[in-house]
Amino acid sequence: MLRTTPQKLQAYSLALVLFAQSAGTVAADPHSAADHAEGTAPLIMEIESTTFELRVRDGRDGRIGPTIRVALGSPGQSTPTGRFPLERIILSPSWRPGVLAKETGAQPEPASLETPMGAVKIPFAAGGVIALHGGGDRKALGKPISAGCVRATDADLLRVVAWLDERDALADARALRSGEIHRRFQRPIELVVR
Repeated sequence: MLRTTPQKLQAYSLALVLFAQSAGTVAADPHSAADHAEGTAPLIMEIESTTFELRVRDGRDGRIGPTIRVALGSPGQSTPTGRFPLERIILSPSWRPGVLAKETGAQPEPASLETPMGAVKIPFAAGGVIALHGGGDRKALGKPISAGCVRATDADLLRVVAWLDERDALADARALRSGEIHRRFQRPIELVVR
């Protein structure tokens, strides 16, 4: 049985709109973001760990995107800091539990909007294990509570994805047999965690 809330339905609706906007082509994109965007200024997603905020800006014209509240890694499992080039977003991501979750009996979950990843996952560190993802509880935002990932609400993160889409940052969607929907970045973009 699905654990659907009004917020999940709103996030699901936005995810479907984003997929529908890009559904014209589902072929794999064999080129990296740098191949597509030679000579263009990058998009930057900045996370300020002292304020627990993620801001998005376009280096091409200086436009500022949404600012959203996030949760970060807990002491001993802190979110890595630095600059991370981003490759893709994943809509309706599957979930494989980490070491701590496995110790509590957690099992892998297939692609859906109901996994701990929420509606969107943007892998950025540790081979994709550490990600910016949805599924965050609004009460947890502004706190160091994750196992290293950056959490946001589905609605907030989908607003960021929609803004990136408006900036021509994302290639067409590619639906996988697993049920995940992948969209590669076609402009250079990096996540900066301070």
